[in-house]
Amino acid sequence: MPGIALRAEEREEIRAGIERDETYREIGRRLGRPASTVQREVKRNGGRRRYSATKAHGRAEMNKARPKPFTFELDRDLARRVEAHLQAKDSLKGPTMRSLG
Repeated sequence: MPGIALRAEEREEIRAGIERDETYREIGRRLGRPASTVQREVKRNGGRRRYSATKAHGRAEMNKARPKPFTFELDRDLARRVEAHLQAKDSLKGPTMRSLG
């Protein structure tokens, strides 16, 4: 489950830590973040040799803003079945979502 997204300032601190040749654990400790969060951030954005805080933050912002389809848009059959149960007032006593799928 995703945690709180990194802020631009944290990404800049990661970049500075990489320049100081600090470990992910040291950087994470200073930021109050797990070392694994720092490691994933660096790995997904070019690695230690190519990490750019500005580019990483821009990429994160772009991915966050992308349009995401709603579940019922992707599965119209599921949407129709849920709607039928709601109209029949079965929402509290009726089948679970698992039995609808």
